Amino acid sequence: MPTRPRSPCSATGCPNLNPCPIHGRRAEQAYDQRRGAAAQRGDDARYRRWRELVLAAHPVCGDPERAHPGVVRASTVADHVVPLREWEARQRPSKAPVFMPAALALAKILAARGIRADMQQLGAWSLENGQGLCSTCHAAKSGREAHGRG
Repeated sequence: MPTRPRSPCSATGCPNLNPCPIHGRRAEQAYDQRRGAAAQRGDDARYRRWRELVLAAHPVCGDPERAHPGVVRASTVADHVVPLREWEARQRPSKAPVFMPAALALAKILAARGIRADMQQLGAWSLENGQGLCSTCHAAKSGREAHGRG
């Protein structure tokens, strides 16, 4: 089967074809500089160890809301069941009529999944607050959380 012809570089006046050895690398470098180092994004030693333990405990994608019928996918992302930003927000008393501490919210989610957990042991970095997901399910879950859809 014939392959698709390479497209020209999008930089004005550049004679190279994509992937352009000049402009493609510049874009990557600019992105890396904007993104910051792993430690600046919060990926410290505690996170790396937690990620390793979660992926070891959950090697198969386990998003219960978005199953892959008949397909088994490997977990590539360690995800917080209750996101860290929600965990931090729920630790502070709010003016909302219903205040639910993050540990209670996590316990309810785990109970719905048929998992019993000790409330005293639950924390933002506990293994119970971790689940292994494939990148597709993680992107979908992150999108739902970002747009307030659960």
